[in-house]
Amino acid sequence: MEEKLVWLKQFVLFTVERFSKDRCPSIAAELTVTSLLSLVPLMTVIVALLSLFPQFQSMESEVQGFIFRNLMPESSEAIQTYVNQYVKNTQGLTSVGTVVLVLTSLMLMRTIDKSFNHIWQVKTKAAPVRVFLVYWAVLTMGPLLLAFSLGVSSYFASLPLVSDVVHQQANLINRIIPMAMAFIAFTVMFIAVPNRSVKIKHALVAALITSLLFELAKYGFGVFVKQFSTYQLIFGALAAVPLFLIWMQLSWMILLIGAEICHALGVFQAENNRQISQPFVVAARVLKLLVIAQRSRQAVRLEDLQDQLPQVRLDTLSQVLGTLINAKLVLVMDNEIYSLSGDSSSYQLADILNSGITDIPDQMALQELSEDDAELAEAIKQGRQALLAKLSDPLVNAPNQG
Repeated sequence: MEEKLVWLKQFVLFTVERFSKDRCPSIAAELTVTSLLSLVPLMTVIVALLSLFPQFQSMESEVQGFIFRNLMPESSEAIQTYVNQYVKNTQGLTSVGTVVLVLTSLMLMRTIDKSFNHIWQVKTKAAPVRVFLVYWAVLTMGPLLLAFSLGVSSYFASLPLVSDVVHQQANLINRIIPMAMAFIAFTVMFIAVPNRSVKIKHALVAALITSLLFELAKYGFGVFVKQFSTYQLIFGALAAVPLFLIWMQLSWMILLIGAEICHALGVFQAENNRQISQPFVVAARVLKLLVIAQRSRQAVRLEDLQDQLPQVRLDTLSQVLGTLINAKLVLVMDNEIYSLSGDSSSYQLADILNSGITDIPDQMALQELSEDDAELAEAIKQGRQALLAKLSDPLVNAPNQG
């Protein structure tokens, strides 16, 4: 039990550290601004999509109400009224204006994509076609699935056998349904958005925590608004605007916390576990694995490197891979498949030094390496001794006597 508490403490500290290093509050502010620009276009696209299907036209107001009630705990009706006015103003747009609206909607998804890949330290960009298809699928299928789920829920709630239970447990159901849908949405985001393989169990755990934090934030924000009503005296009819901005900033920060948790679940190692952090050792082991893979004609994914090097943290591994790629020693292809850029027989330990990784491991690091790869440790040891012997020569030769 004590070990689990120690692990949890270290995990929380690690996540908080990553949240700060990744500048998540600043990213949340950027997402808030992008959300303001994208909100009306998004709602316009949703209304247009629902109007294409006669079955969903009657669900338009219900879908909007569901979104705004869960987007804004308080003053949701005021925000929805403002947005609906702007949406009506867009109905007379030309085809060019419609394209601009869609592109503005996609801009929010692009910002989310960049933020997640920054947290996951992804260096390679996904294929533009794949990115566009994912964005378009979210933009089109999301509202339709939401309308469909609300329609199914309403149908079952109207059944005689179910309606009595629904009326009795209305408050509980009204809390469970939004949380369940948020849980599903967060899970899909944590799996689909990063351009890196994410384990489903990590996404599920992070989505559950994020959903709980989101519900707690909604409750706390609602209490805050009701208790501190002086903002209405200051802002009057525009009181909903600053509240909306504060809530959007808080919401994005919660989402980024969830992303950091999901990422940390895949890379965190407790301090009491043996870790390999010396870049030279990591680079040597990576190159050796790639040499072996090239000779056996096998593809090497990032997950394969993680499995082969469990003592190396993902951020350290990513930094070393980035250095080797910049030095033209390693190539990276789509889906983060890595390979050597040259013939395997031409690779030497000196290539690592030439790449800019110059911290040659000391005796203690070599001793730890020998537990995993004695052959590689011995090769580095001999190279280290030869280099030190050469560096032991006098800087200036003694003058000739006589």
